[in-house]
Amino acid sequence: MMNRLRVAVGAVLALFVQGVSAQDYPVRAITLVVAFPPGGPTDVAARMLGEQLAEVLKQPVVIANRPGAAGRIGSQMVESAPADGYTLLLANTVTHGMLSAATKPPPYDPVKGFTPVMRLFGYQALMVCSAKLPVRNVEELVAYARSRPNGLVYASSGVGTGAHFAGEMFAAMKKVRAVHVPFSGSAPAMQAVLAGDVDCSFDGLARAQIDAGKVRPIATLGLKRDPHYPDVPTLDEAGAAGFDLGLWQGLLAPAGLRSEVLATLERGLQQALKAPELQERLKLLGLYPLPGTGADLQQAILRDISRYQRLARELAITFE
Repeated sequence: MMNRLRVAVGAVLALFVQGVSAQDYPVRAITLVVAFPPGGPTDVAARMLGEQLAEVLKQPVVIANRPGAAGRIGSQMVESAPADGYTLLLANTVTHGMLSAATKPPPYDPVKGFTPVMRLFGYQALMVCSAKLPVRNVEELVAYARSRPNGLVYASSGVGTGAHFAGEMFAAMKKVRAVHVPFSGSAPAMQAVLAGDVDCSFDGLARAQIDAGKVRPIATLGLKRDPHYPDVPTLDEAGAAGFDLGLWQGLLAPAGLRSEVLATLERGLQQALKAPELQERLKLLGLYPLPGTGADLQQAILRDISRYQRLARELAITFE
């Protein structure tokens, strides 16, 4: 009888402590995991968002880069973390669409393993070529690729990433040979383009290199032209009809996050995203707000998993 009483009292106390901690959240630093190296689109977005979120929540937001296996390591880290709101993941189309579709077996459960907090940003990458390459448009690039023994040599931030899918989609649609050279992130992939070690890549934050004349924009990967480069056509316009590789970023927590903590995070994000300085910095980088809830993020994940599973089969993209 006494043991049963102790168990009952312990359970009540545990629920009480959880309730208090949820109401007080956050009381210490929050770790925002980025599953890619510093310098890429997800890392830059995380740092800008983290600054504003820290001001709103009155607690530090620490950016933790956990790169490796095209986002696998960082995503697994968050999936296995306590669902207390202190470990979050800035996920994207790669970690919760492409990677799970291209990996057998999937490294983590992109749906059941996480609590979707909010859809945040959208962006589209540009196909960029080395300025040393004698091409200025898609037609010239295709002709160049067909004249070379290896075809088109392109860099990506890893197997199963957006650049990998983009390169294989482009090669299939334009019927050219393509050699894929994976790197550990978008920053080292861009360095390979700048050095002329590869012909091109697909990057969402190449504006500094473009404006400096170090790489040449050939086309955008979404269905709309980039407002920063209105004269650069989309691949759809340039003869790859239907080519669309728009990307998203969103915030995820481990599965089982308490509703009170989720509500606090939602309110904090909504307030942080209204900051004029954040909006201006996002605009300069080509990131645009994607209004939406956790449910919207979940729908995007489910839609992309289905889409990229099909594309992975068609393009023979696998991450063993």
